[in-house]
Formats: sequence, structure tokens, C-alpha cells
Amino acid sequence: MKEKYKNGHGIVIKQCCASCIHCGFDKVFRICMKGHGHVAPYDPMCDEWEIKPGLLRAGRGDGKVKNPEYLRYLLAENDRENLSLEERSVSAVRARYTAQGGKIYL
Repeated sequence: MKEKYKNGHGIVIKQCCASCIHCGFDKVFRICMKGHGHVAPYDPMCDEWEIKPGLLRAGRGDGKVKNPEYLRYLLAENDRENLSLEERSVSAVRARYTAQGGKIYL
């Protein structure tokens, strides 16, 4: 069995219990939900290793970085007590910010 896996976006994922979909937690210990007992984060994987769905999406690249000024504005708007819940919604705050000429994404 190979030790590394390359997802569809070119990100190399180490094949181990920590990257397996069958990995779970039992209070303190990382355990294999397939009944293989307690395992450490980087124990060699068994033959039933399957990559976690989140790791399949790693490196997808369709995310955008938000402007720090916009994030500060968003927090400030949420702290204002005189706004109704509707006025505090992200879409309403975004509309007000862009109407003032602000850019949401870098």
C-alpha cells in the first residue's frame, strides 16, 4: 500500500489513520471505527483506508480572501445595538459596505 495520496487538486495527503474516514475519537484516544483498536495519529494504515471527504476538497481554489477592512466593518456592524436582526444580516451589511465603495474581496 502506498504511503501518500494525491487528491484531484494536486495536494499530497499522507495515508495514515489521521487522514482516514474511519478514524474517530474515544474521549482521549484516536481510534479506528472499523474495530482495529486505539491508534496514534500517524500509525501505518490498514487495508481499509479511505480518504476523508474534506481532504479530497483540499486545494480546490475557489475560495476568496476577504478584505480585512470589510471584516472589521462586519464586526462593528454586528456590535451596533440599534440595528434590527434584518439589518444585521450579512447580506444587508455587505450591501451597505459596497454602497460606500468598499471592496469585500482582496
